[in-house]
Amino acid sequence: MAPDERFSWALSVMDIPPAAHVLEIGCGHGIAVSMIAPLLTTGSITAVDKSAAMIAKAATRNAGNKAALLTGGFADVPLLRQRYDIIFGFNVNIFQKPPGVEMQRIRKLLSPGGLLYVFYQSLPGGNVAGMKGMAEQIQLQLETGGFEIQNIHFKKVGTGSCICLIGKSLLEL
Repeated sequence: MAPDERFSWALSVMDIPPAAHVLEIGCGHGIAVSMIAPLLTTGSITAVDKSAAMIAKAATRNAGNKAALLTGGFADVPLLRQRYDIIFGFNVNIFQKPPGVEMQRIRKLLSPGGLLYVFYQSLPGGNVAGMKGMAEQIQLQLETGGFEIQNIHFKKVGTGSCICLIGKSLLEL
């Protein structure tokens, strides 16, 4: 699957308004950032990755975009904003582990009414049925971490499948 195909689907799911303040956890090469930045007029995109090499690649890809790219672990990287309307991650392992400081931080960073989008992609050949078990595991972690699941999307994309869990904080801070 072409990387932008899964991100195109993700953008259609998130339906980002031009004034949204968006945070990506684990931005990798910055593909999603490069697709989101042009959509924003008064909004902003901030992306975090623990790998300096990935942030360097994201910076090269997004040289012409207004995007804040930050190196560090999500739990403690200093962010430019105190609140975000949309927080998302693609294939980020913090959502597969028992809730910890990262989940608490996400709840604090979400604006009232803001949404968390958790995306995962299967290995090539993976199918939607195979992703249901992963979705159940992530749903349990999100609910344990103080999120109410608003929706779950499954999508066959290229030679694999993707899921998206959409959560809203139960504890708006």
